[in-house]
Amino acid sequence: MPPIRIALVLVIVLAGMELPQQALLDVQTPDALGANFDARAIGKGTPADFDFLIGTWTFRFQQRGEGNQFRPVQPGEWVTRKTHDGAVVEDTWRLGASTNPTITYRVFNQAKQIWELQGTHPRTGGWDAGIAWTRPDRADERYLVQHFNDGKLLVRIKYYEIKADSFRWRADGSSDEGRTWTPDIWKMEAVRRSR
Repeated sequence: MPPIRIALVLVIVLAGMELPQQALLDVQTPDALGANFDARAIGKGTPADFDFLIGTWTFRFQQRGEGNQFRPVQPGEWVTRKTHDGAVVEDTWRLGASTNPTITYRVFNQAKQIWELQGTHPRTGGWDAGIAWTRPDRADERYLVQHFNDGKLLVRIKYYEIKADSFRWRADGSSDEGRTWTPDIWKMEAVRRSR
C-alpha cells in the first residue's frame, strides 16, 4: 500500500476512535470565583497539613491563556514524600513529559505555626518562596501564597475537596502584589495512583 494511502487509512481509523471523555473536558471548578481568599490573612497550620499529599498522583492541569481563554488540558504526575526523618515534605510536579519539573520543599515552622516552602526548576534555577496553612473549620482545604518569576507574580493557591484519593487545586495570579487578582490562572484535579 502506498505511503499516502497508509496515512489516509490511519487518519480515518484515528478519527473514528473515541478519546476518553475526561481527557476532552476542561478542568471543572464549582464557580468562577477563583481561589478567593485574602492572601494577607495568614492562618495557622499543623505539622500534618500536607500528609494527604504523600504518594503518587496523576493530574489534569489547565492554565489561562491569551484572551482569557483556557489552554487545552495537560496531563501530569506529582510524586510527594517525606524526607529528612519526616521533617520535609518534598515533591516533584511534572507536566507531561517535561524534563524540567517543579520541585518543592515544604517545612513546618513550629514557632510560627505555618508551612514555609521553596519551589525550583532544576534546569533553570531560581527559587519560588511561599507559605501555607489550613483553617480548623476547613479540614478539606489548604491555602498557599507563593511568589513566582523573581517576585513578579504573586499567586494564591487553594487545595480543596481534599479526599483520600483525590483533590482539586486552583490558583489566582496578581502582578501588583495582591491589589488585584486574575482568578483561576491555573487549575488542576488530581487522582491518587499510589501511596
